[in-house]
Order: sequence, then C-alpha cells, then structure tokens
Amino acid sequence: MASNNSLRDQTVSTDLEVRQQEFAKKKWTWLIDKNEGALAVHIIKDHGGGKITVQANDGKEYEVSQDDLEPMNPPKYDKSEDMATLLHLNESSVLHNLRDRYMSDLIYTYSGLFLVVINPWRNLPIYSDEIIQLYKGKKRKEMPPHIFAVCDEAYRDMLGNKENQSLLITGESGAGKTENTKKVIQYLASVAGTSGTNQSQLEKQIILTNPLLEAFGNAKTIRNNNSSRFGKFIRIEFGSDGKIVGCNIDNYLLEKNRVITHAKAERSFHIFYQLIAGATAEQKKDLLLEGVRAYRYLEGEANIDNVDDAKEFRDTLDAMRIIGFSEEEQTSIWQILSGLLQFGNLEFVGSRRDETASFKDAATADRVSHLLGIKSADFQRCLLKPRVKAGREWVTQMVTTDRAGHNSNALVKAVYERLFKWIISKINSTLETHGRAQTFIGCLDIAGFEIFDHNSFEQLCINLTNEKLQQFFNHHMFVLEQEEYMREGIEWKFVDFGLDLQPTIDLIEKPLGILSILDEECLLPRSTDKTFIEKCHMQHENKHDKYHKPRLNPDMFILDHYAGSVSYNTAEWIEKNKDPINDNVASLFAKSTNPLLATIFEDFQVNDDGTLVTDRKGKASSFITVSQRHKQSLNALISTLRATQPHFVRCIIPNESKKPGMIDAPLVLDQLRCNGVLEGIRIVRLGFPNRIPFAEFKQRYELLAPGIIPKGFMDGRVIAQKLLDALKIEKEFYRIGQSKVFFKAGTVAELEERRDARLSELISGFQAAARGALARRAFRRQHGKEEAIQLIQKNARVFIDLYQWSWWKLYRSIKPLLGVHRQDQQEKALKDRIAELEAQLEREAAAAREAAARASELEKDNRELETDLDTARNAHAEAVASYKNSEERRQKLATIVSDMEAQADEYEQEIDTLAESNRKAQADIKSLKAQLDDDSKARAAVEEAKAQSQRELELLKSQHDLDSRRQAEEAEAERAKQAKALAEAAAKAEALSAQLERAKKDAKSASAEKDSLQAELDALQAQLREADKAKRQLESELRDAQTETRQVTSRLEAAEAAKAEAEARGKKLNDQIEEALTSRAVSAQQVENAQAEIEDLRNELAEANKAKATAEQALKSAEAKIDQADDQLHEEVSKRKDLDVQIVALQAENASLADKLAKANDAADNSLMDALRAERAKVAALEEKNKSDSSRRLAAEEKNNQLLEKNSSLEAKIRSMRELFAGN
Repeated sequence: MASNNSLRDQTVSTDLEVRQQEFAKKKWTWLIDKNEGALAVHIIKDHGGGKITVQANDGKEYEVSQDDLEPMNPPKYDKSEDMATLLHLNESSVLHNLRDRYMSDLIYTYSGLFLVVINPWRNLPIYSDEIIQLYKGKKRKEMPPHIFAVCDEAYRDMLGNKENQSLLITGESGAGKTENTKKVIQYLASVAGTSGTNQSQLEKQIILTNPLLEAFGNAKTIRNNNSSRFGKFIRIEFGSDGKIVGCNIDNYLLEKNRVITHAKAERSFHIFYQLIAGATAEQKKDLLLEGVRAYRYLEGEANIDNVDDAKEFRDTLDAMRIIGFSEEEQTSIWQILSGLLQFGNLEFVGSRRDETASFKDAATADRVSHLLGIKSADFQRCLLKPRVKAGREWVTQMVTTDRAGHNSNALVKAVYERLFKWIISKINSTLETHGRAQTFIGCLDIAGFEIFDHNSFEQLCINLTNEKLQQFFNHHMFVLEQEEYMREGIEWKFVDFGLDLQPTIDLIEKPLGILSILDEECLLPRSTDKTFIEKCHMQHENKHDKYHKPRLNPDMFILDHYAGSVSYNTAEWIEKNKDPINDNVASLFAKSTNPLLATIFEDFQVNDDGTLVTDRKGKASSFITVSQRHKQSLNALISTLRATQPHFVRCIIPNESKKPGMIDAPLVLDQLRCNGVLEGIRIVRLGFPNRIPFAEFKQRYELLAPGIIPKGFMDGRVIAQKLLDALKIEKEFYRIGQSKVFFKAGTVAELEERRDARLSELISGFQAAARGALARRAFRRQHGKEEAIQLIQKNARVFIDLYQWSWWKLYRSIKPLLGVHRQDQQEKALKDRIAELEAQLEREAAAAREAAARASELEKDNRELETDLDTARNAHAEAVASYKNSEERRQKLATIVSDMEAQADEYEQEIDTLAESNRKAQADIKSLKAQLDDDSKARAAVEEAKAQSQRELELLKSQHDLDSRRQAEEAEAERAKQAKALAEAAAKAEALSAQLERAKKDAKSASAEKDSLQAELDALQAQLREADKAKRQLESELRDAQTETRQVTSRLEAAEAAKAEAEARGKKLNDQIEEALTSRAVSAQQVENAQAEIEDLRNELAEANKAKATAEQALKSAEAKIDQADDQLHEEVSKRKDLDVQIVALQAENASLADKLAKANDAADNSLMDALRAERAKVAALEEKNKSDSSRRLAAEEKNNQLLEKNSSLEAKIRSMRELFAGN
C-alpha cells in the first residue's frame, strides 16, 4: 500500500511539473464566454488600445477586449480545497476550480468560512462509517472538504464554547439540501451518540425522522425527484456531557396546494403513491384503494426512476413504528389519506334553474364519509347547503358548482396541513428532552429561491424567507465583520459589497408594504384581487426602486430580489391569504369517529347553539392571515439563528437535466453570484477572519517564545506585540485591536502547526525523561533483588553446613531432654493461669458494681413512679371535680337557652305583627305615592301642553314670516333668473342664427358643424320651452303659497283660542295640585311615623337576634368545654389504667431484680471464696513444687557443669586431632 501511494504521489508530481512548464511557456488567461463561462486561452499579440488577440486550445483565434479577459492561476492551484487561497480570485477561476474538482468527484470545496457543495446527481461512497471515523476530532486543514468536517467543527465549537450552533444549508431546489441535512444528522448521531439507557433507540428515532418527513413532505418536481416541499429547522439537543438527549423540529411553508394540483411532469406527495403501491390486499379493501390513475389528484407522473414505492412504504412503516406511532394512529392516517384522494373525485353539477350545486355521483361522497368517519347525509348537506349566521339568525346558503369545488379543495388542503403538523408534533413529543438539554445544533433545510414562469403568493413567501436568510448571511459575513474591525480600532476602509437587501424586505413586509396591503384587503368585505393590485400600484409605482408595474399585464407586479427580478401574478391572493374553509364540514370532522381527524379539528367543536367552542366570531381580533403566520414564524427563526454561531453550506445545482458529470456554467455562475460566494471569498481575502483575545493568545502561544514575557503585570496589547515580534510574523498578516489579535486567513493555521510541533517536542522530551526515570527505578529495583538473592543464598549455604554438622545434630537431640527447658515452660504456663484468674476476678467485681448501680437506678425509678402515681391521682380528682362543675354549668346554660328560645319565639311573633303592619303601611304609602305621581304627572302635562302651545304659536308666527319672505325672494330671484336665461337664450339664438347664416355659405365643407349647431339651437329652444314651463310652474307655486299663508293665518287664530282654553284648564289643575300637595304632606307625616316604628322594631329585633346569637355561642362554648372535659376525663382514666399496669409491672420487675441481685451477690461471694481458696491451694502447691524444682535445678546445673567440662575436653581433643591432621 505504501509503495502504491508513493508511486501515485510521484505521478501527480510529474504531471504537475509538466503542466507548470507548459503554463510558463505562454501567457495564459481566461476569456469570458457566455456558454462555457470561461475559455482557457493564451495571448498571441497585444495590439494596444485594449485590443488583444488570443488563441484557444482548439486553435481558434479571437480578437477581444482587455475587459473580456481575467487572470489565470498557475497549475499548482488547480483543484484547490479552499478557493480563498487562490492567487487570482475571479469568476472564471472559481468556476474552473469547482468544475475541475467536480469532474474528479470532489463535490465539496471550501470558500473562505463556508462550504460549497455541488449535487453529483449520483451516489458517491463518501458517507460510510469509516469516513465518519476519519473526520472525527480532526482539524479543518487535516482532512479534505466535507460536510462531516463542518459538522465536526460545529460540534467541537459547541463543546468548547458552550454555545448553540446552526448549519444553514441553502440553495435552489435540486441542489442537494435535503441529502446534506440527512448526512448532518447521520454524523452527529454517530459521533455524539446518545445519553441514557435507550441510546440506540433514540439514535434510530432521530435518523428515521428524515424518511418519515420525506414521505409526507417531499415530492417529485421537474428539477428534483425528491424535492422538499416544506422548510424545516431540526434542533439536535445535547446534554452537559455532549451526548444527544433529544430532537425538535419546526416546519415552515408546507406546499399544501400540491395535494390538489401539480404540473404534468411532477407528482403529489410521495406518501399517496407509497400507500397505493405498498398497502396489503386487506388494507386496500378496507381503505377502498384503487390504482393511481383512478384519482384526479394524482394525474401526471406516477413513477420515479430507480424508486420502488412499495419498498419506500415499508420503510415509512418501520420509521413510524420505531418513532412511536401506534397501530390505531397509523390506521387513522391511512383512512384520512384515502379519504382525501376520494375528495378529488367529487364532481358537482348545477341545476337548470338556479345553478345550485349537487353531486354528480353521490357514491363518491359516501366513500369519503365512510373513510373519514362522518355521516354521508350530514356531509352532503354541510358541503352543498351550509348554514351561515346572518346577524342573530342562521340561514341556509346555496352553493354554486364553482364554489363547491373550491370549498372541497380548501378542505383537502386544510386536512393535509393539519395532519402534517400533527405528525411533526408527534415526532417532537417522542424525542422530547424533558429539560435535560444544555445546548443544541440546528440544521436549517428550507426551499431555495424560486423564479418560475408563473409566480404566485407561495413564491413570494418563499422568496421573502430566502431574502432574510441571505441578509442574515451578509450581515454575519460582511457587516458584523467590518463593524468589529471599527470597534477594535483596526486600520480598515469600510467596503460596500452592494448586498443591501433591506429595501426589498421593507417593501414586502413593513407597514404599507405588499403583505400589509394584502392583509388590509383581507379584512375589507368587498375587496378583490383587482383592488389589491391597484392599491399596490398606487402606493409603490414610481416610488420604490425595487417595485415595477408591467406594461402589458396590469394584474402583475415585479420585485427586484437579490437573485433577480421576479414577476408575481396576484390571481386568488385574497383567498390564499385568508385560507378559508367550510366551518360546517370542519365541525363534522371534529365529531368524526376517526380519533385522529377529530383531534386535528378539535378547534372546530360547536356548542348547542351552533357556535364554535373556540371564540371565532371576532374577525378583527382572532383572524390571522397566512402572511401574518409566516412572518411570525420567520421572525422566530431569524431570532433563533442570531442566538447561534452559524455555519454556512451553499448547495449548487450543476445542471437542470439531472445528469452527472456535466456543468452548466451560466447556471453555476448565476448561483455563485446569488449566494454571495464570490463576495464571501473576497472579504475573507481582504479581511482578518481569525481573531483571538489577548489572554488566550498569550496562554496558547507563549510556549513558542519562552522567556519573552517578563514576570509581573503587563498590558495584554504589549504582550501580544512582543509575542508576534518574537514569532517573526509580518505586519500585513495581523492587526492588534483593543482586546483581540486579528489574523489573515491561514496565519492561525500556521501558528497552530508551529505550536503542535513545539508541543510534540516538549511532550517527546517529557516522555523521554519519564521513561528514563522509570528505567532507572526498575534497574535499582532489579539490582536490589539480585543482592537480596545473593544474601539469601549465602545464608542458605551456612544453614545447610550447620544443619549437616554432627555436633549441631547432637545439640538438637539433647536440648529437649534438659529439665531446665521443661521448668521454664511450666513456669510460663502458671504465670498465664494467674493472669487469667486475676482478670476473671476483676470482671466479677465489675459485674457486682454494675448490679449495685442497676439496683440503685431501679430504686430511683420506683420512687419517681410513685410520685407520678400521686400526681395522676390528684389530676384525676381535679378532673372529676371539673366534670361535676361542667355538668352544673351545662344545666344552668340549658335553662338559659330554653328561656332565650321562649323570648325569641315571642320576639318573632312581635316581628311578624310589626311586619304585617309594615306591609300595610307600605301599601298605603305606595297608593299615596301613586296618587301623588298621577297628580304630578297631570300638572306636568298641563305645563308641558301650555309651553308646547306657546312654542308652536311662536314657531308658526316665525315660520310664516320666514316662508313669506323666502317665497317672495325666491319668486323674485326666479323671475330675474328666467329673464336672464331668456335674454341669454335670445342672444344665443341670434348668435347661432348668425353662425348658421355664415355656415350656409360653406355647406359642403361644414356640414358636420351645421348639424351640431342645429342640435345646439334645438337644445336652446328646448331650454326656452322648459324655462317658460318653469315660469308657469313658479307662478302656480306662488298662488299656492298665498293660499297656504291664508291657511296658516286661520290656524294661528285657532291656536289663540286653544291657548285661552288651555290657560283656563291650567288654573283648574293648579287648584287640584294644591289639594294634592296638602294630602301628600299628611301622607308623608304618616309615612315618617310608620318608618320610625319600623326602625324601632328593627332595633329590637337586632338586639334579640344579638342576644340569641350570644346565647347560642355561650351554649356552643359550654358544650365544647364539656366535650373537652369528657375527653380529658377519658384520657386521665386511660392514663391511670396505664400507670396502674406500669406500676404493677415495675413492682414485679423490681422484686425479680432484687431476688436476682441477692442471688447474684451470694453466687459471686461463693464463687469468689471458692476461687480464692483454690488459688491459695494452687499457690501452696506451686511453692512446694518450686522448692522441689529448685533442688532439681541445682542438680541439673551440676550435671550441666560436668557436661561442659566434658565438652571442653572433647573440643581440646578435636583441636589436637585437627592439628594432627593438618600437620600430616
């Protein structure tokens, strides 16, 4: 293997040298080409004035301008892993680098701080577990570019900085966003693992969320066979140990319209085709499933190349089972999906008279009702004849065929959207962390920028999302980068990269923007798409640089986005933004026997009166449009991203024909411009992307320059400068700010390599010293073992010599026979026995002392018990006396209570009597008040009539005067006006006659003018006739006014007479009023007296009630005291019984202990005396034995002396014999 690698390296090196020599022979450059993007050419001749002749590789020559050429990098930069390191950074060089790597299956390339990936349109063996292990824990420069490297960097940053991370995977549809998202999850699940007992299960669940969501949220489009038709932000959550503890998914912008319609070459969501292909025969029978072509919603493409829908359905079932979907939930989902397919087969026909819709085939409606668990009759009634509330009444609304079809499609979209959200909530509940998450890594996969032939409301929402994400990228890459340079005081000239997207975003979402106007139109009752586009044109046309009105199609508008200009068709925008559904059918769904369908429509449950349980009648307050919901979720997403450290991945689609190994240069360049790839490289090249705080810089790189920093305090900026000078880094590669050191791209990598080399050197030295110390210690230990072994061997040899010596054998044989040896053993045994007996005597004495102490304690306890018994007897006597006193008080209180109750009965009778009299008095008062009110009303009526008559008389007089003057003035003015009109008409007539005379002279040339003048003349004559008629009418009106004046005068006279009569009536009523006032005063006096009596009775009643309450309270307290005394008595009795029992038991125990103590004392005395006598006898025997042993010892000593003498004589003989042998 090593030889193969070296051979390959030599081949690559040789090829590079050849290409380098070829490049040096000619002046190579790039020629910008519309089709190929860039052509490699070399300059033949420079004509001056910007004109140059170049030659391509195929031999063709071109005369081009200097502006059409871009510099080419030397061959050593081919297939560069990071385009920020290119010598010449331009579009042609970037395109060539990407294309060169793509043709070699190197689909990943760094571009400064982010990763560029080109869809290979085929499977590559670069995602296996072996590859994952290669990238685990490696630095970015140590391995080739890969999505795994970005994941590992995010994971390490999360662990090191304790900061949330995010991966923003963006690009157009078909660029590979979804596949790279799956690889991110695969890598994190493999590297981070999971925490807890169910590790493998949680990993499987997280990984299987992707195929499940793809089944319900992905579809085949023209550009992509597995295009995500929704956006998602997957948060993989980690515990404090860096292990995965859970996952959470947020979804955005589900393309629910795809359920009901899609392009001819596309498919609906995968799950419909999977269900039809993979369901068993029994399931198909239960779900009423047929072939794909049997459903109107599934028209178009039915299959995808190299995709088995039946196998995909089995994978979906496995994913649902592992994630935690029960069998009942799965069955409910399949019933809903089959019911939605049947919805698409509903056909409506109109009646001949009123165009009211009806079902063409009611059997289809029956199948829908059966699958969705609702009654067919109710479903048909609610869909075709819904009840709506008009004011306070419910009325039945007749539906046309178009409206019925629209309502049906709206219901299908609503059901699928709610089902999709429920599936995501189910996944989230299964993968919930339960508060264990500390940090997370988020992965954003959302639909890319879309520019179609027909762009509608959905495309505007998607493009707004991408606009804000691109702004976030620009803000992170450009604005924040340069603002930090300014804050740190670095020498930097602010660079404007022309990516200010805020005007377009404000145009869409700010007040008076497009979405704001759309929301306003949705609240107005008679608004239409036409009124909406007219307001947009009026508000923004010629007022905003990003807004344009098409000349040929006024129902559209054009917006300038960062990716290009997009024309939007506003048809059905009002309906799409409102997103209405039939409340009648939705309430049926809420009562469905399908539990899942009832759950997702639980907000449509209705009360008995037909209104929704959830208050939906406040349209202005509770109505939220689709655009408002989208803006809320989008703002939440951007806020989440801003709280993370982002990592950007730009996905590029190489061609739209889905063919591997082919690059569509214009398409790729357009994406590079839209994604800001070139601008990102440029600012990385110009700026200082790597920055390190002073303290960390000193701590990390001080080992590269030991001894440079003196001890003691020193400013961090000075320390950084000293270190940089010692490391010999050129000034152009770094800048020192206020708190950090900023480095050019690649400088920190070089420092890290130097640091790693120094660390390797230091660690190698430390390891060498440690190994030496360990070796020396082992040597000393081994050397000590050898010395010990030699000493043991020497002693063993001496022992063997001694053991074999005959005299030593004789000594060992004689020693046991010596009496002295046995005497020592016996003496030692006697001393041990004496010590044992003394210890036993001490133990017996201690036991006697303990028994005496126990007896004194028992005597003390006995005295305390007798004292407690006396106390208990006294307490019992007191309790008995208290009980007797309580009985006496209770009897007295019972007597008082009975007296109180009798008094209360008397008071109640008196109160009833007073209440009766009070009722009578109140009745009299009411009758007097009614009479007084009638009199007051009559008087007020008379006064009012009098005043009214006076006002009418004055009003009639003033009105008569005004009418007379006004009519006279109007008649005079009308006369003057008519006279003036007659004069003007006559003048006009004369003028027209003159004109007519002049016109007759040139009749042929002015016939049209003659006709018009004649028409004007006729009109003026008609006006004269009308004026005469009006004059006559005014004269008749004048006569009528005069007649009316006479009538008014007669009415005035009649009013004068009525006034006199009213005055007479008024005098009469005044007299009646005075009489009523007199009677009222008398009645008032009676009322006051009655009220005083009632107040006295009330006071007495209150005092009686108060006394009664006091008595009841006293009775209750007495009863409580009696109960308490009874309880105390019972407690004392029980305590006395317990004490008696305890006393008896203690007396018995005391007696037994006294007996035991006496017996123990006697036994101890007897045993002590016996032991003492035995010891005395033993001592006497020992003394006698000792005397005999002494005599024997003397004898043995004498024998021993004799033996020693013999031994010495023998030794003298042995020496003489050895000397004799030695002499011989």
